[in-house]
Amino acid sequence: MLRVLLSIAFIATITTARAQAVNDVELKAAYCLGNVTARVAMLRGQAEAENDQFIKGGDLYAASRQQEESMRFRDYLAAKNLLGNESTKLAEDHGRADQKLCVEELKNPFYSNCIDKCSRLSDTQQSLACDNACPHPSSCERGYECSKNFLPF
Repeated sequence: MLRVLLSIAFIATITTARAQAVNDVELKAAYCLGNVTARVAMLRGQAEAENDQFIKGGDLYAASRQQEESMRFRDYLAAKNLLGNESTKLAEDHGRADQKLCVEELKNPFYSNCIDKCSRLSDTQQSLACDNACPHPSSCERGYECSKNFLPF
């Protein structure tokens, strides 16, 4: 009888461990949830502080688009029953921290001088190509990965 109970307990432990295993795509989704959620908060804060209605509208539009992405990551993790999982919470925290660090690091003249030069170009395609050629902090590069379509739905 004791053997049967131990066997059941062992199987239950293995099953629980398997159910909680998180793969790289799920960790990336959690990271991106944190990163994009922090970006939404930043954009909304910028919009609130902005007096120019055109810029304010652009920030609010960008925030709403990012909010949609945030919900996509959240829905994916919810479908996998991974919201609140210890591993995904840790990845989400890293995503939030990277977004904040990215904003701070972009203020460094090493990065900002190039980006500012590109933003003054009148042709949009040239400006984008120029910006893509600029160096970006690794915290930003990791966040940029969140805009790529890597989820199965």
